Amino acid sequence: MMMERITIRSLPAMLLAAAVIWSCSDNPALRMRYQAEKLYHGAERQLQDVQVRPERERVRSAEAVAPEYARVWAFCLTALDSLSSQAHPVEYHEIEYLAFKAANRLSQLYSSSGNFDTCVTILNRLLRQVSLNNSPLRTTMFNLGQALQASGAWDSALVVYGNVLDRFCPPVDNSGEVVYSLLNLPLNIFRIVTMTGDSAAAAQHYEQAERYYRDLCESYPQSAAAGASHGNLARLYERAGQWEKVISQLRALSDTTADNYLEIRLNVADVYATGLKNTDSALSIYNDLLTQIDVSDTLLRPRVLFNQSVVRMDLQQYNEAREILVDLKRNYPRYYSVTPMAQFLMAGSFEQQGNWSRAETEYKLLIEKYHGSDQAMTTYLHLIDSYQKQGRQEEARRWRHDAEDYFDRTAARRAGTMMEARALLHKAELYARDEQWQNAAEILTALADKFPNTTVAELGILRAVTIYRDKLSDPRRADSLIGRLKSSTGGASDGGET
Repeated sequence: MMMERITIRSLPAMLLAAAVIWSCSDNPALRMRYQAEKLYHGAERQLQDVQVRPERERVRSAEAVAPEYARVWAFCLTALDSLSSQAHPVEYHEIEYLAFKAANRLSQLYSSSGNFDTCVTILNRLLRQVSLNNSPLRTTMFNLGQALQASGAWDSALVVYGNVLDRFCPPVDNSGEVVYSLLNLPLNIFRIVTMTGDSAAAAQHYEQAERYYRDLCESYPQSAAAGASHGNLARLYERAGQWEKVISQLRALSDTTADNYLEIRLNVADVYATGLKNTDSALSIYNDLLTQIDVSDTLLRPRVLFNQSVVRMDLQQYNEAREILVDLKRNYPRYYSVTPMAQFLMAGSFEQQGNWSRAETEYKLLIEKYHGSDQAMTTYLHLIDSYQKQGRQEEARRWRHDAEDYFDRTAARRAGTMMEARALLHKAELYARDEQWQNAAEILTALADKFPNTTVAELGILRAVTIYRDKLSDPRRADSLIGRLKSSTGGASDGGET
């Protein structure tokens, strides 16, 4: 009886399975689509297993999964060649989509192991042999541009980027959401070209980026793409040092009913303070903001106070700056405890007034309290310089030894993190100050190898370029590193909906 009940309950599922098998056997397109799905989901299961493994095993394990996606990719191409899109339009389209997903996933896996030429080959073949539209086409074209850029084919990448920007304008998906990978492209291209020092190319890409974002603002004035474009124009003008234009774009975003209205006003004040050096306008906005922000606000209000203290320091009003910092520390201790720059300003206010003994105490407190921060590492270098200027050579030598030990210990304890990257960057600067140029350059290039596609790596490469060109008389090595800057990308899309 028990066996009989199980059989009866299983009958609907068995009939459904039989129906699927029967329909597949009767319909070659359906059978091929079913087999492609089966292969793809099998590959996905293996990849999910890889992704939960420890970091050090992932790249090697991901490479082992690549052949599974290659099987899906090859099967889909064969199926598409053997089927008629007119006779089996639904299944044909579904197999095309599986081909897209498999090819882009395969490209992503090869990208993670640095095999960018293979990525280019796969994606080019996908574009040639499979009819893609909308999101799949956008994703594939973008990923091809990324692969070309990473492989060092900068000019070819620019062509692909230009095509995808023209084809998908405005850069939004089917639901109207902004596709930021596309929207940010013109700004990122300008940023990269600016770092390489090619002023003519920088001017060209500046004009292209400005035109692209202005066209979006004018053609789609009420859209999310327009709002984001105003933000990118502000960033573009900031990189170009055109501060009045930065303010005009920020004001274009200043909707008094928006949640971020006060924050945008704070950004405007910061531009007045740091870019235009118009301290009166900056302080006026800061003071006005403090009347609008409740004292219980622990996010925006302490930022305004901190920025006020920065302006007071710039005006050499050290007592006033310190009073603000003391108020900040007393009333917003959490903010102060996570803002090492506030402690750095506190120490600096004493130093600028000639009270070195108190400044020294505050600097040492910073090192102790904010271990691993940029300011703590910079303070080591600052103290070495200060002792040398004061003729205290023995203390300078001791702090130099302690600094290198501090950087090494920090790098070792936080290996693989941005704290290690910052420690290596400061260690290279320590060597550069000793005019150990070769050692400094080697540390910086190793940093770029270990932390690719990061801001710290870019800073390291730029510093290494200067050293190789100006100190080691090795322009070929400098040019090679500039090539690396051009090949630095933010990573490819995974082949899903963007």
